[in-house]
Amino acid sequence: MVTSLRARHWDALIRIGQALTAQLDLDTVLQMVLQAATTMLSGQAALIALRQPEGGFAVRALYGLPGPQGSDHRSDPTRLPARAR
Repeated sequence: MVTSLRARHWDALIRIGQALTAQLDLDTVLQMVLQAATTMLSGQAALIALRQPEGGFAVRALYGLPGPQGSDHRSDPTRLPARAR
């Protein structure tokens, strides 16, 4: 079983590496990385939020979660607050 799990993890890492070298679209790469990581960790849902220069975070990829109703999460202006330092 451990060997099978390791093989699946290596397969996921290889697919992520291939996505990074084959894709120039950041949102596509983030979505592929998120899906592979969530599957590899036996998760059900996840998101990637990138820190914005003006502060806060912008959600760039969702997996297993609904996006904002009636909009694409990548263009949604909603920001997650930056953690206080």
